[in-house]
Amino acid sequence: MKSFSCQILRIKEIPLSVSHQNVMIVFVLEGSCIVKRFSSVKEFKEGEVFFINKNDVYSVYSIAGCVVEWIELDTELLNHDDAFWMHQLPLMDSVGSQDQEKEMAEIYRDCVFLKNLIQFALKEEKEDLIQEICDALISDYHALNDAGNRASYINDAQMNWILQIMNLIHQNLNQKMSLQDISEYLGMQKTYVATQFKNMTGMTFLECLNQVRLKKAEELLLFHELSHTEIIKECGFSDSKYFYRYFMDEFHMTPAVWKEKNKGLDKKDVEILSSLESTPYLNQMQEELSGLKTETDLYRKYLLLKELDKAELLNKDLVLEVNLLHPDNYIEAAGERMNAWYGFDLMMNEIRKFQCTAELRIHLNEESTEERLDELLKLLERSASRFTSKVMKCWKFVIAFKDIHQMKTANDLKLRIEKEFEGVNVLIRCS
Repeated sequence: MKSFSCQILRIKEIPLSVSHQNVMIVFVLEGSCIVKRFSSVKEFKEGEVFFINKNDVYSVYSIAGCVVEWIELDTELLNHDDAFWMHQLPLMDSVGSQDQEKEMAEIYRDCVFLKNLIQFALKEEKEDLIQEICDALISDYHALNDAGNRASYINDAQMNWILQIMNLIHQNLNQKMSLQDISEYLGMQKTYVATQFKNMTGMTFLECLNQVRLKKAEELLLFHELSHTEIIKECGFSDSKYFYRYFMDEFHMTPAVWKEKNKGLDKKDVEILSSLESTPYLNQMQEELSGLKTETDLYRKYLLLKELDKAELLNKDLVLEVNLLHPDNYIEAAGERMNAWYGFDLMMNEIRKFQCTAELRIHLNEESTEERLDELLKLLERSASRFTSKVMKCWKFVIAFKDIHQMKTANDLKLRIEKEFEGVNVLIRCS
């Protein structure tokens, strides 16, 4: 079975629906549409992307009709870690937006991701691209770019028990649950679990639990003829007072009014476009994105690892040398020279899989400003958070300098790396 599907659709209306297994990525190629997901109702225009999360009740409506690339990812067929990171994808609705308040780095990542989606639709052998898209999606548009901008390090053990907590919530939704119960089940201190859960998910345990319960409550309310008492019991709310309070906080209206508001959303007006009909829309969007450079040195290293894997030449004795400040990892955009580290997380995912050594070289030069070194460390911190210790234990750093005046910068950077990534090997080299 495939873990994905991809179609080009002309949409006027998709009726109220819920997906218990799939996450959808929708790229608007022409026109605009109004999208309802859970408690959110928002318009998306040509060139923008939105996500429909697993278990979200959703509908799509377009007055004049719109053309979209519609990708569905089956979370049951993705690997275990990826299924968790897809838990909060709707946070990333900024993808494709050219809001002037956005930093150039964000616009760059958005455009690269959009180019990947276009290539995915045009390419017949899509299996080669699906993991790349998943990695970019999960890394750039959740772990790296979430609302709280969290970059705290999470090790494998922490990842494992967070997954256990999420599974317990979904499997025992109609039962009374507290953080104390969860902590005792895990054999851990309640305060530690509370802190780490907030760091990992951006929500308190109670906020997360109530969100999952409300998603289920909305589904039961809109798709089943159950009384409010039955819904409250099925979703595990302690009493009607808490159910109504949380529902009002999320939806800004009572359950009865919300049900009435969404009544009649049962029409379907969707056309699947053929390859011949789809190509002009894809080519036009590709042309609009064609000015953006994506061929970074980091991306070439990722492709090299993929080729070595195909040839079955990759092993743990391999050392991959990576120049983090390579000239090809920069881009000129809007008169600004910026870091374009596209491919870094894709490369790190390959390193995680094969546990080969990554010798990360930082060649100090006149462009190695404090600001750029700060950005580099943030990239590394977030990658450690995304991939856990399976990647970090493969890192070996070499800080190289030519000018004696750069010696202090090199020493300071070494201390910062050793403090942030405990146990990594850092070498200073005069070249």
